[in-house]
Amino acid sequence: MKDDLKKPNIERLLTTMKGGIADRVPFYEILLEARNVEALLGKDVGTTMAAARGATSDALYQPPMEAENFAKICQLTGMDCMTLESLWTPLKYKDDKGDLHNINDSRVNDWETLEKCIQPSWELDFKPRRDVIRNYVKVAKANNLGVAYCLGAIFQTSYYFLCDFNEFLIKFNTDRKFVETLLDMCTDYYLEIGRIAIEEGIDVLFLADDIAFRSGTFVNPVLFKELWMARMKKIIQLGKDAGIPIMFHSCGNVTNVMDDIPPENYRAMLDAGLEFGVY
Repeated sequence: MKDDLKKPNIERLLTTMKGGIADRVPFYEILLEARNVEALLGKDVGTTMAAARGATSDALYQPPMEAENFAKICQLTGMDCMTLESLWTPLKYKDDKGDLHNINDSRVNDWETLEKCIQPSWELDFKPRRDVIRNYVKVAKANNLGVAYCLGAIFQTSYYFLCDFNEFLIKFNTDRKFVETLLDMCTDYYLEIGRIAIEEGIDVLFLADDIAFRSGTFVNPVLFKELWMARMKKIIQLGKDAGIPIMFHSCGNVTNVMDDIPPENYRAMLDAGLEFGVY
């Protein structure tokens, strides 16, 4: 029995997330730093999350750790689930030579630049991720592991990769249509990759979006909820329709958003499958 408790078991995590009682507390960590990974595996294979390795404009797709390496880490530590992510800029631009680059330098600060952006495509964005997700699910099942997919940073993607942070916040009051257009582009991107991930058999939908300072949300909470909630709810609906657990992560103090949600709306969001795990 003690040996079984040391082994990964996705049912342990799913049972707990659905309010049941598992054989022990699940063990699930989304990010192990490279030095810890090297200590466990005896080789340098980077971090467990591709986004944590840093972004380059030339890397159109940053591949994650090989599934077999992640599974080995889980076996060694008793973790019950592996994590994949698509926390990445959805738009690209062409340089003077016609070469494509990811937009991660906050250059999209006006309509002229936005209109020149290259939208996500099947070949460059979605197919590579689908192939990786498919292999992760295959390796996970062979090791009694789960796969959580981290996505949904519609706000953070807009202010971190695409638009300058201060400019983005100013535009909430000076050019609301511009803000909504960026949010819609990010929402569409995450909806598509979320559908693919669910079709490939992931176990947990892990939403993440950093939306606040330590003192509160980056913008007026009423305005923020007006522009953010409906779009995030579309992504939440993917997990609800698939019947899989949903987590939500956000850095910062989000109480001024949650406290303003009327009880009936809060209840509806819980019923929609949003399990608040804000940390």
